[in-house]
Amino acid sequence: MAAYLPVNLNIDTRKILIVGGGKVALQKLTMLRKFTKNIQLVAPKVIPEIQRQKIRILERVFAKTDLKGC
Repeated sequence: MAAYLPVNLNIDTRKILIVGGGKVALQKLTMLRKFTKNIQLVAPKVIPEIQRQKIRILERVFAKTDLKGC
């Protein structure tokens, strides 16, 4: 049985970074979009369902500097 950590955070004014451009990233994006529009995604390859979203997409390999401000 998995253990879950319940967390309540106001992310409306925070910059959110998703690393990855596949189906798992799409699931995260779908959930996070309910709470904020300030989402950035970085991945060398991004599925079309994510490309259609109105978010900032960086199509490249993740770099540690991507975390700045997140």
